[in-house]
Amino acid sequence: MELIHVPVKVRRFDLSDSPDFEADELELESGIEYSMLKKRMREYFGIAEDEAKVIKIRNKDYVLVPMMNLLNEDDTQSPFIIDITATSLANESNLLQDAYVDAVRQKFRNMESRISQAEVLLPQLQWRRQSHLDGTVSSLSSKVSFLNRRIDELMPSKWKSKMPATIS
Repeated sequence: MELIHVPVKVRRFDLSDSPDFEADELELESGIEYSMLKKRMREYFGIAEDEAKVIKIRNKDYVLVPMMNLLNEDDTQSPFIIDITATSLANESNLLQDAYVDAVRQKFRNMESRISQAEVLLPQLQWRRQSHLDGTVSSLSSKVSFLNRRIDELMPSKWKSKMPATIS
């Protein structure tokens, strides 16, 4: 795979409150997937998977961009700005927020359950529909056949001589 050299300026807010920019250059593979890119970025900056830290990528105008933009080669080669920050986990429990999150999780579980039930029932519904349709067609066919026989039996003989064949 082709290596891409990406100029970056790094600010580590997790280490100090007002960090300076550190110029650096990342070497990345051109066809790398997002999960692998994220893993490499965490390894490069020494961030463990269980650490509550976030890597933010910004363009030259300080606008947040997706991490995959690092792989897009620019003509200008302006450096990306990488901010590494620690997330704050408050020890206070917000009961309303917890209840809301639990309610959303429960809705997702219910939706997944309903989808799996629908996937099981769809073939059965198609079979039932087809068997009902076949039964209806058979019933109508026997009724039409009966009516044709009755018409043939009750038709006056004068009419029968004029008709080339029986109705049934």
